[in-house]
Amino acid sequence: LKQAAIGQDTGTLNWVEQHHLQNNSRLVENLKVASGWEKAVETVLGDALQAVCVDKLDSITSLLDSLEQGSLILMETDSTAEAFNDQLGQLEPLNQKVQSGLTGSAVLHGVYAAETLDQGLIFRKQLKAGESIVTRDGLWLSMDWIKVSRAADSYAGVLERQQELEQLTCAIETLELTVENQKKEQEQIHS
Repeated sequence: LKQAAIGQDTGTLNWVEQHHLQNNSRLVENLKVASGWEKAVETVLGDALQAVCVDKLDSITSLLDSLEQGSLILMETDSTAEAFNDQLGQLEPLNQKVQSGLTGSAVLHGVYAAETLDQGLIFRKQLKAGESIVTRDGLWLSMDWIKVSRAADSYAGVLERQQELEQLTCAIETLELTVENQKKEQEQIHS
């Protein structure tokens, strides 16, 4: 999960380590997505899920020339972007399906959430330039285009894997406490 979240190419990984960013969180680690909307959010964010979170973009832009190969996305954690709260008919903005530890919501700005493709098609002619609609199952459309993504890339399912990783971590902690308590009980019985 971590490798998928930070990218696989050596050039990027070396650059991230060289500039001491390997311990910075990734966008995927900062997102909590409403159940059932993971595919839609992954479709829109795509490789941005691997974005390395930094405090201020301005403080790191001078380092970008040293990235000679690879692909990198940096995301500012202290963004002052305004929340996008307009509604398109009955559709709510996709960013309302996402809770984030980041202050900005600009990445999802102008993207609406539709339950079905039929619902998205009904509202697509009302979209303004730069706006789009994504369905629960990840079909992404605008006035004049549609994107279909079927789990071919390395980021497919990364949000679900992140949520599963968090659940497993909680389960491990609970089991460790249970084992520790049972060991204490056993010691008390034997003493």
